[in-house]
Amino acid sequence: MSKSTGSMSVMGRLFKNTKIPQLQNSIGDSILNANSSLPTHQIIEAPTDSFSRRDFGLKMRIPKKIKTRRIIVNDLDNKYGLPNFETLNGDYFLKKRFRELGIPVNASYNENSNNNNNNNLNNNKNQRFFNNNNNNNNNSNDSNNNDPDILNSLLKCENPLFESSKEFSKSKLISGTLDITNQPLNSINFIKNIKPELKNLRKPFLKWLTINNIQITNNYELSSYFKSFIESENLKLSNNANKNEIPKNAYNQLSGTAGLSYTLKGRLFQTPNGVKSNRVVPGRIVGNNSSSSKAAIGGFIANITRQAANDNYVESLVSQTKMIDENKFSRQVQVPLVIDNVTLNLKNKNLNLNAVPVTKISSSNIQMKNSVSRPANDPSLMRDILDLLKVNANEETSNKN
Repeated sequence: MSKSTGSMSVMGRLFKNTKIPQLQNSIGDSILNANSSLPTHQIIEAPTDSFSRRDFGLKMRIPKKIKTRRIIVNDLDNKYGLPNFETLNGDYFLKKRFRELGIPVNASYNENSNNNNNNNLNNNKNQRFFNNNNNNNNNSNDSNNNDPDILNSLLKCENPLFESSKEFSKSKLISGTLDITNQPLNSINFIKNIKPELKNLRKPFLKWLTINNIQITNNYELSSYFKSFIESENLKLSNNANKNEIPKNAYNQLSGTAGLSYTLKGRLFQTPNGVKSNRVVPGRIVGNNSSSSKAAIGGFIANITRQAANDNYVESLVSQTKMIDENKFSRQVQVPLVIDNVTLNLKNKNLNLNAVPVTKISSSNIQMKNSVSRPANDPSLMRDILDLLKVNANEETSNKN
């Protein structure tokens, strides 16, 4: 009895594809896809009992020497008959750590919102997370966004989460203007649901042509004027909506935050001292220059908003090269900070953070004296800095406005 090689290969493909149907057959190396604007890999987490057997739901168990409960799969099978995977715990805990801060994240896929950042991108070593915004730039952007022409151009930007956004933004087809799926004219859905409504638009369209004194000479002009008629009248078909499908213009309203935060903007926090609108988080000063200071918050680099009230102790803390408290350097001292704004740019994959140091302290704490005339290595100056850094995280924060 001869064995069929073809039947065995088909059986192998069926087994491999039905084991994990939600994963692609060949995803590719995560390092090679690091610059992709779309997510390419899925994190697989094994429960405690399954991890004791090293069972991640793959076609075989992974070796016992793997100590991480989370992996990403590059390929379900390779030439050795083994799954190609990579261990992934660092990025997962980094995301989890930031999520525990409870800071809302604003997602944006418009390049116009970060034009000022792109000019200085090459000067920053950490290109993953970079922010060089200031209050003046934000105010100018807010005023410019009220222009209707700018708003229309922003709506036509591409969203990397939706492949159809690039094609739909051009609005070349009538189906895109009507917000319906492009489909054959002899399809059941078109004949049953869409065609009757298009017939009802014939008389209003002819009336619109008469009012605007338009004469049509060819089919191209007919299509162009019909799209203009739909846009001017803001018409939408009522029977074309499928409850199980995402609308084609969903990319204008939907955007992801990469799982960093699911908190809504404007959420209030309940604390022992009452309801707060902002949350004080610990951070470390990691850099300072003439225009801005940098702080590490939850594994990300934030831009500290320059204010006259906190310039002295922030600059003094950064300039220290000696141990200042309990054998700690300045970068090891935690500073209470309030996150002013967090924006995730889906186009260039940058996370922009603005932070404001806590400057208001109670009367029981020692107030920081004027340190402009004292040298940076004065011991009394460092004592004042340490007294200020011991502020309770639940104290009232300064008003951002």
